[in-house]
Amino acid sequence: MEGELIRFRVDASIRDKASAVCEKLGFDLSDVLRAFVARIAEEGTLPFEVGAPSGPRPQRAPFSEYTERLWRDYQHVDAEIALALLARFIADRAARLDAEESEPRPKAAVMGELRAELAQARKLAQSLDPKDADAVAAVLATYGPRVASFE
Repeated sequence: MEGELIRFRVDASIRDKASAVCEKLGFDLSDVLRAFVARIAEEGTLPFEVGAPSGPRPQRAPFSEYTERLWRDYQHVDAEIALALLARFIADRAARLDAEESEPRPKAAVMGELRAELAQARKLAQSLDPKDADAVAAVLATYGPRVASFE
């Protein structure tokens, strides 16, 4: 079935209860939700009354307080960014080292510094554990500003 993917958050216990009800009726929760959206589109209204909630509305946690459970699927993104920053830094240092070596009078001090930075970044790229949040954060803090200065 071709179509757009719609994603939304719902409490796991509510999802499980709704799924159980749908299964008892012989349906899949996804099929019921698709039918619900189709009915709204066809009728131009909601198929039930929406009233004010009974009781106080629960307050949402501030963005900074979202639980680890919500973010665990996205932790790899920081690691991927850290590895990409390292790769870009390594490429920049290798290019600068090649450029310095092709000069008529290459500066030994500059070449030594570039080689040391290149070796350190390569070693870090090979040994970085993507699951080590502290190591990933250190790479982001160290190499993020350095790579940003290339542009």
